[in-house]
Amino acid sequence: MKFRCERDDLLDAVQFGLRAISNRATLPVLSGLKVDLELTMGTAFRASVDEPGIAIVPGRLLGEMSRSLAAGQVLVASGNGELEIDSGRGRFRMKTLSKEDYPALPLDDEVAGAMSIEVAGGVMATALSQVIKSASADESRQVLT
Repeated sequence: MKFRCERDDLLDAVQFGLRAISNRATLPVLSGLKVDLELTMGTAFRASVDEPGIAIVPGRLLGEMSRSLAAGQVLVASGNGELEIDSGRGRFRMKTLSKEDYPALPLDDEVAGAMSIEVAGGVMATALSQVIKSASADESRQVLT
């Protein structure tokens, strides 16, 4: 995988993705961000893709590195179990996580057959306010949060 993009575009996308990462992930790979074109929590940014591919990188570390980059063009490349990020004078290198360990995500075909509904914002807010008090704050049991 290899692509070029603007630092601010990358930083916005990474920070968006970091919202979905738990501090106490049950699998180490779930603390990473999957960098490809098929995301469950999706965000997009402009990039010139030289080599398509997928990389799983530690999410929080990528966020910190993205904030440290100089403004302007960023080159991101992966290979041999590493991801390299170049921007101006800054160069970062980190180990990637195993793609095989990452859980399978729904395919576009599965999502296309899903049912969609519309709910008024006020109705949704009322419904959520009635059930939010029963949600657990313990992130170690994700299903209860």
